[in-house]
Amino acid sequence: MEGRARDYANNARMIMDELTGWDWNLVVIPYGPQWRARRRLFHQFFNQNAAKQYVDVQTREVRAFLRRTAESYTDTGEFDIKTIRKTLSAIVLEITYGMKIADLNDPYLLLSQKAIEAVNIGRVPGAFWVEYFPWLRYIPSWVPGSSARKFGEQYYPAVRALRDDRFDVVMNDVSRGTALPSIARKLIEKLPSKVSDEDKYREFGTYAKDMTGIVYIAGVDTQFAALSAFLLGILLVPRVQRQAQRELDSVVGPTRLPSVEDMSSLPYIQAIAMEALRWIPALPLGVPRRATCDDEYGGYTIPAGSIIIANVWALLHDSEMYPDPETFNPDRFIRDGQLNPDVRPPTAAFGFGRRKCVGRHLATNTLHLMIASILHVFNIKPVSEDFSAAAGTGFLSFAQCPPCRFVPRTASAMALINTAST
Repeated sequence: MEGRARDYANNARMIMDELTGWDWNLVVIPYGPQWRARRRLFHQFFNQNAAKQYVDVQTREVRAFLRRTAESYTDTGEFDIKTIRKTLSAIVLEITYGMKIADLNDPYLLLSQKAIEAVNIGRVPGAFWVEYFPWLRYIPSWVPGSSARKFGEQYYPAVRALRDDRFDVVMNDVSRGTALPSIARKLIEKLPSKVSDEDKYREFGTYAKDMTGIVYIAGVDTQFAALSAFLLGILLVPRVQRQAQRELDSVVGPTRLPSVEDMSSLPYIQAIAMEALRWIPALPLGVPRRATCDDEYGGYTIPAGSIIIANVWALLHDSEMYPDPETFNPDRFIRDGQLNPDVRPPTAAFGFGRRKCVGRHLATNTLHLMIASILHVFNIKPVSEDFSAAAGTGFLSFAQCPPCRFVPRTASAMALINTAST
């Protein structure tokens, strides 16, 4: 996947992608000029340097999350993990569309969740017979047994609306001069003239819609999976929380909240994020690839067109690289108080080669900032001591986090939250 990246740069295109309307997704578009054009747009806005311009949005939303969580503790005492999804959604949607959301009942978020269901169910290998007998796609949905066609018709409108609706709103706002700063606005302002070159206008507009439409799906659920794993790991291994808080107290201190700039001085926070990505990866079987040419690997012949499923879970649970892999243990990435360069980072969680997630820099910044901010001001405690670790199943996998409480560490922590989030 890495050393022979070009030979395995094609993701396996599934018939269910077409039936559900997901065939515009960068993840499934075949490697070639169309894919490269979209990838360039992604890289332009999400490379390592470009990700720095979003730090203010990330910081503001993370601190708003701290305030909401503190208020929730005062009211009910139990943490609602859905507030993490709201924070991640707020960050991604403001960056992409300049969009503000009030709560998780926002129509676009509900639409997005329905579209994600199509991926989570439809892309599970072997879930639908149509992948083995392609002619089944032509059987009308009213015919008994044509589950794939019926499933596609159920989700197609939501998937298409996810791509088009918000982009069209921003386009109208740009024409009226009321559009807020966002990636969509920048792309719309770069559209060629429709009068002078309609073909280029249509082509670039399609690329722009495709690129912005996938950001929410790619950016929210994967981060939510990592933060769910972090919470479950903290509850199972309380010493991790205490060790991280000692580092935060030493580096950040009691008079302010952590910032993205602090992360280079917080190796244990980085290690916690790495362990969360490794322990319960969001895509345990990655995204299936298709070999573009005949190849031989490890004595095995791989004919062109073969579907290759990278077992990300197995890679990240390799007991030789990660001893006792089923245990949540950030210390495995630490040596002499710094990140251990001899332990392989869990980069497989972000994919491989030319298909590696472009948004990983933005995601990593958010993940680090959320973990550091939470642990700096809260103690995380289970509601009941009787719980166990579990992960969900599907194309996307999430840790099943038990009920817990976010208890403010000190009175000064509460004052810090209220001051920093105003």
